[in-house]
Amino acid sequence: MKTKLPTIDYKGEDARAIALLAARLCLLPDKKTVGQFKKAVFPTQRKTALRATPIIDESNKEIGMWDDNTTPRWALRWSHDIPGGDTALQGWRVAHVWNDCNELDCYTRLENLLLVPAAYAGLTDDDGPLAPYLRYHAFAAYEEWHPECRRRPEKPDDYDSFRHSWQYIDGEDGNARERVLTQLQKSQSERAKVLQNFIKNISYWDEASGKT
Repeated sequence: MKTKLPTIDYKGEDARAIALLAARLCLLPDKKTVGQFKKAVFPTQRKTALRATPIIDESNKEIGMWDDNTTPRWALRWSHDIPGGDTALQGWRVAHVWNDCNELDCYTRLENLLLVPAAYAGLTDDDGPLAPYLRYHAFAAYEEWHPECRRRPEKPDDYDSFRHSWQYIDGEDGNARERVLTQLQKSQSERAKVLQNFIKNISYWDEASGKT
């Protein structure tokens, strides 16, 4: 006799209960730290097969670097001064709020990142029960941010039940941009060397390095 598996309802009461539990365990970017950037931390985009190579636009201009999920980790960890290298994130996953928007202005944007326990990482996927709450949180908490490629997120009916669930990474001293730049310059990895070529002429990083 064949066994028919039950359909998983990601919008039912059980799914909301799971999302609420997961929300209490996630760590979101500090609001003041996010405010120091207001744009993507690095000009990178995901394509694992081409990692650490330039992104070339239609006019044959190099506009950034392809990556394999390394730079989102750097952006979140360095901006919040989390010590210990990537081993400090053991047991955690760096997830994207809008993980279907793999664009230069979203991929390493702090508003679009969070730390989620590895066991719960799938709940943040596009069809996961936590996704609509995270998307509206990013909109409500970070100056109405959402990707330009997506419409303004709708507020879930029971969003207010999450109000006391959100936890944030400890904020720092206002030097997040300078700290990220310093760590990038200290890194000996090939992708860091490639990436530095793309930030030399970005006024954003000129300001952080004291050139303006």
